[in-house]
Amino acid sequence: PLSHLFLNPLETVIVRTPAQVPSLFSQIESALKSGYVAAGYFAYESAAAFEPKSVHHFSRQNESTDNPLAWFGIYQKAFVFNHATGEWLDGQPPALADSPVPHLDGVIGAIETALPLTLDAFTRRIEAIHEWIRRGDVYQLNFTHSMRFAVPGSSAALYAHLLANQPAAYAAFVHAKQNHRILSFSPELFFRVEDTGAGRRIVTKPMKGTAPRGRTSAE
Repeated sequence: PLSHLFLNPLETVIVRTPAQVPSLFSQIESALKSGYVAAGYFAYESAAAFEPKSVHHFSRQNESTDNPLAWFGIYQKAFVFNHATGEWLDGQPPALADSPVPHLDGVIGAIETALPLTLDAFTRRIEAIHEWIRRGDVYQLNFTHSMRFAVPGSSAALYAHLLANQPAAYAAFVHAKQNHRILSFSPELFFRVEDTGAGRRIVTKPMKGTAPRGRTSAE
């Protein structure tokens, strides 16, 4: 397996409204054509740019807060680490050459969590989801909510701890700005474009519907 490290963006592209998303893709495509690479994230609320019905649920708070709909950095290159060999491909990042690797084991203490959702609030939201399905607004929906918790230690240590206990093929640690980090652990690959020589192939690895077919109808 390979890990990709992106350091010191040449520029950043920040999107705060659904209408700005098309220009984001244009800037990324332009950077790729110039030989650069891009890395970043889309917030859940950016769905308003892709699904018209979700615009009704878009919060205008994203336009004025520090939580954009999308954040992408344009980089000179990506540093690639091969976990099988324990070596960097095409050279080690200069920023890490003189920096000792921190010891991240055993530095996570007790995690205190608080669920800011009462039973009544949960019930109301489920009822609203049922109504959306009946109206045809959605055909399926991932019901998620935020949680607040305090963790002693660094965010990097927490990332290493969670990844060790819940190995995910597509994990990411994003430090886009000061005092703001994203720790992501996903078993799914949305899609990857591969150059086969004769053309391009799109590979996707969704979490649903990927069980192997049985030998019989019963299986």
